[in-house]
Amino acid sequence: MGKVVIVSVTYGERWKYLSVVLEGVIHDIHLERFVLVDNGSVQEKELQAAQEKYKGTLEVIRIEKNIGSAGGFAVGLERAREIECEYVLMLDDDNLLEQNGLSTFIHIYKSIPGRHMVCGYRPDIQNEEVFHSPTDTSELKYTFFDVWNISKIKSFFQKRRMRMWKNSRRTYQSVVATKGFVYGGAFLPMAAVRAAPLPDKELVLYGDDVEYSWGVLEHGYRSYLSDRPIIRDLDMSFEEGDHVLGLFNKNTKPFKVYYRIRNMVRISLRNSTQSFVALHSSIILWILGLILLGLVKFGINATTRARIKLIFQALYGGYVKSTSVPPEAKLP
Repeated sequence: MGKVVIVSVTYGERWKYLSVVLEGVIHDIHLERFVLVDNGSVQEKELQAAQEKYKGTLEVIRIEKNIGSAGGFAVGLERAREIECEYVLMLDDDNLLEQNGLSTFIHIYKSIPGRHMVCGYRPDIQNEEVFHSPTDTSELKYTFFDVWNISKIKSFFQKRRMRMWKNSRRTYQSVVATKGFVYGGAFLPMAAVRAAPLPDKELVLYGDDVEYSWGVLEHGYRSYLSDRPIIRDLDMSFEEGDHVLGLFNKNTKPFKVYYRIRNMVRISLRNSTQSFVALHSSIILWILGLILLGLVKFGINATTRARIKLIFQALYGGYVKSTSVPPEAKLP
């Protein structure tokens, strides 16, 4: 039949999302254990009550200090390795899995040959276009910065042209290969979880999931995205759902801006297969392009200037590991 361990991480005051996520999966016949890492949240009372209510199924691991998604998922995955089970599903604490989603995951997983993992479809942050124009996975450079990739630029314009075609001329694929995955909605065989290195706790959050996915791929597994099951995001990490220009929105917390940029640089520096010149010039051009887009959209004001300063601090922190995190970017 197939048994699944779900691993999730919560923090702060997220019970209004987490309670909905729990109710959606806790009674599923395929669920062996829901391992929840409590990252120093203020909802300890609610979690204790839930653990008592779902005794034997919900397991809460309390950490007094918020150590970020990297630390939280590292703890959760390490615990999952100890449980006799066939699969592990990682969910963010606001990822609402569709009804009977575990059965769908197992069915899709078994329909794909070879060593692999599968991600569910999150329409709130992913574009359906990927199922019409799959990502080229023939070459993986293990970097977030790839400005000089001619084939990537060519593919961008090809996809733009394809969007102008009538739907009858486009091929839809319900399962497509990807270059990596994020925690939310990642369904892996237990063998892959036990083989791959755990997430790097020092990254704290942002990008740590992508680097973890590369570790899985390095052990001979392929990554796929399926249009089922559908996973709804009850909360958005960045304002306007934008992981680029949202960095300049005044409502986006500074720690999200800092760790996103810092980790993009740090992870690329230690994993990239690009040449020295290609990698470092790509980083500088990408950062300058980001700042230019932010200035065009939001103009020159106090918030924009503060974000530009924070971005440069994050860039420096990516290159110099010993750099302290700015006070305004401390985790809540």
